[in-house]
Amino acid sequence: MFNKHQNNSERLAAWRKFRQQDFANELEIVQEIGRIKQLYRYIDYYNPDTWPTVFDIVAEGHYCCTGVSLILASTLLHKGFIPKDEIEFVLISNNVLGTMGVHLKHGNKYYNFYPGEISSEETIQNDAVVFNYVKLPDLSKLS
Repeated sequence: MFNKHQNNSERLAAWRKFRQQDFANELEIVQEIGRIKQLYRYIDYYNPDTWPTVFDIVAEGHYCCTGVSLILASTLLHKGFIPKDEIEFVLISNNVLGTMGVHLKHGNKYYNFYPGEISSEETIQNDAVVFNYVKLPDLSKLS
């Protein structure tokens, strides 16, 4: 979907085209977004009030773990796979990959903890340290 040679408008156009596709299930979306190469931390995961909108994340290429999670949440919300009132974000350290960031959680599913996968509570308990549940005060940043 995204590559390092795209400019802002090309990234937004690619994301718009992606969001217009039909998906049979949420895993198809997770797998495609899991292909985004995650970069070093751009977004301060301890301060959700300062998080950019998802459109700014895409346009600016802020593809850190938290940025990718927000893109994923926005896409799943847009496609109707997750209701807005059930969105949760969790700050997690992945002990296997050595990464840390905010991940999307819905029920007992953790999205993109391992890129392109939906993980269970058991996986998180075995492979991670959960630091904090993060409340995004303004869900309009996902629209």
